[in-house]
Amino acid sequence: MKTQVVFTFSLLAAAMNASAQEYVPIVEKPIYITSSKIKCNLHTSGDFDNTRDWCNAGASIDVRVNVAQMRSVQSATAAGFTPDAKIVRFTVDADKPGTGIHLVNELQQEHSWFQSWANRRTYIGPFASSYDLWVKPVSGYTPKKARDFPQNENKNYQHRDTHGYSIGVNGKVGAEVNKDGPKVGGEVSGSFTYNYSKTLVFDTKDYRINNRSSLSDFDISFEREFGECDELRRQELGCYFTAAHWGSGWVFDKTKFNPISYANFKPSYDVLYETPVSESGTTDFEIGVKLNYRARFGTVVPSALFSVYGPAGYSSNSTTVKQRVRVDWNHPLFEAEAHVTLQSLSNNDLCLDVYGKDGDQKAIGGEVNGWSCHGNWNQVWGLDKEERYRSRVAPDRCLTVDNDQRLTVEQCGANLAQKWFWEGDKLISRYVDGSDTRYVLDIISGQTVGVSPESSATHARWKPTLQQIKL
Repeated sequence: MKTQVVFTFSLLAAAMNASAQEYVPIVEKPIYITSSKIKCNLHTSGDFDNTRDWCNAGASIDVRVNVAQMRSVQSATAAGFTPDAKIVRFTVDADKPGTGIHLVNELQQEHSWFQSWANRRTYIGPFASSYDLWVKPVSGYTPKKARDFPQNENKNYQHRDTHGYSIGVNGKVGAEVNKDGPKVGGEVSGSFTYNYSKTLVFDTKDYRINNRSSLSDFDISFEREFGECDELRRQELGCYFTAAHWGSGWVFDKTKFNPISYANFKPSYDVLYETPVSESGTTDFEIGVKLNYRARFGTVVPSALFSVYGPAGYSSNSTTVKQRVRVDWNHPLFEAEAHVTLQSLSNNDLCLDVYGKDGDQKAIGGEVNGWSCHGNWNQVWGLDKEERYRSRVAPDRCLTVDNDQRLTVEQCGANLAQKWFWEGDKLISRYVDGSDTRYVLDIISGQTVGVSPESSATHARWKPTLQQIKL
């Protein structure tokens, strides 16, 4: 098998020890396109008068689509430039469990009518004429494809292709989940390049790859390249051959049907969409599989000197299975800043938590206090370049000190009451009240958190902890 590297980039990150988990803001979710007990209703002969289920309700489609959502920030390194974009990636990997399309265990090759060896009708099937797969936006915002793979290829495409895509990640190289997040200017404004690569295996045998994709739709077909004449046991001057009247051979050569045409075909593909960071709507994607299958009919007809063997048409049908996946471009996973919890070092289990207002965590003016650490989105924050901690409960909510030194989330602005900076393990507010007092984040009592004068704060040790994000 030939090895080809399609896209390669450097991963500019420090080596991790075996127990460490690298911080990468990518959320992956498998979507299964499945159907079982599929019937293959095809005609029984070239007379096309009756049909039967050639698969005995045993065909199946089981394709695992990995859907990855991520945010890339703009960066320029020795590895190249990365886009400032929201990204979703759909990957089918033949090496992963749960990927395969099955018709039957064995091809059927028999007679549909028999008078003599010199005069008879045969059939062979069922086999897949093509496997069609697609990803396309069907409602909401229509994003554009950044790239897709594979491209058009002839049959017997045997490659192991590493297909990579570089994203810019806010933070520092070597950052690890559950370790310290950004604190100082260089870390907050910095970024590193992460190569998000997939290795896909292709062995298409008798099938060519036909990529019919457009600007936003990904549409690919693995098409059987043999026609009915190619599938004959042999050919003479035309699409037929001759044999003695007593010959007992078949019209079609069963060995020309590779098992991937009926027993188990494992597709692979990779398609990636980019969306502007300003997009806040949703997109419904349709991901689907269509199995097109056939049975081939042949005739053996006597002539004066010999019998003539040739094709006599085919019967075809198809089965389609599809799913819808909604991508919310306004989801907090698409925020640019590194995702952290603000965890107390003065309490065994307390994190800064958006309680909300009247049961609405997204409300402007929502209360912020402490709560047991659980890492859900109302405990996740991101420190931006303006020294603001942006809550992940909604796109425009920043940690704010009110006039009573309590904490709320408000619309983000330039107010000093929304600006914070670190000195060691103290998170200091730039809030001013007319005195020269410096206020620090502090546990006032129990789970009540606010700001206190630095000189009197007794539970004011905190750390930003990087979180593995999730949907």
